[in-house]
Amino acid sequence: MKSISTDIKLRGDKIIEQIPSIKDKALRINLNENIYGTFAEIGAGQETVRHFFRAGASSGTIAKAMSAYDKDFSDAIYGIETDGRYVTESRLKKMLAHETQLIEARLERDALLKEAREIKGNIINEAKEQANVEADKILTSAKEQISTEKMKAITELKNTVAELSIDMATMVIKSELKDADKQSIVVQITNRDRIRIRGRDIDFRAVRANIERLHAENPDAPVVVQPHPDSTTETMIHVMDSARQAGVYSVSIAAT
Repeated sequence: MKSISTDIKLRGDKIIEQIPSIKDKALRINLNENIYGTFAEIGAGQETVRHFFRAGASSGTIAKAMSAYDKDFSDAIYGIETDGRYVTESRLKKMLAHETQLIEARLERDALLKEAREIKGNIINEAKEQANVEADKILTSAKEQISTEKMKAITELKNTVAELSIDMATMVIKSELKDADKQSIVVQITNRDRIRIRGRDIDFRAVRANIERLHAENPDAPVVVQPHPDSTTETMIHVMDSARQAGVYSVSIAAT
């Protein structure tokens, strides 16, 4: 006859070569990561649970052990049987049903917690992404503002430099004109034929003498006559003749 194997095999069992002892069997279950829960027992259950605790690694197998003989706890958890007995099929079914409900509730709670953690993670990730987007917007806006302010500052600086350049050029030109005036003997004739040399009114008869004095100070200085449009030709001719009589032959007329 073919022998029938009575060895019960469970998913996740570890292979042990020799025939296992009670301790080995308990250890095999303790090492099985697929087995974890509550021992709800009646009768010799306490002795059975003791083997699991003594075999080692029981923390991976036993969540808790409930015995029908723990009367006060048993009655509080499972209720009192109508016949007052504890070692009954009805009692065992109540114990198994209760513990099964606890496991299902725990699994549901774990699922809810997992879902909550996922939602939390998604919210955090979305918040981070949104924060990064807002940070990029702020950074871009700040860069644009800095660029605008920079261009504005450069434009203002260019304008300031241009203004300073114009002012400096004006000062140089004025200085050169003043130097030119100092190097030339400028004779101005007003609209009433009054003669002025270097801001002073000169008597009609003293034009030659003043030109001679200035010519002695700067022999190379030419005479520049600036007649007013309403002045007479006779006065202009008198000034030019006075300059030649004073020994200055470089005489020119400049419009005013």
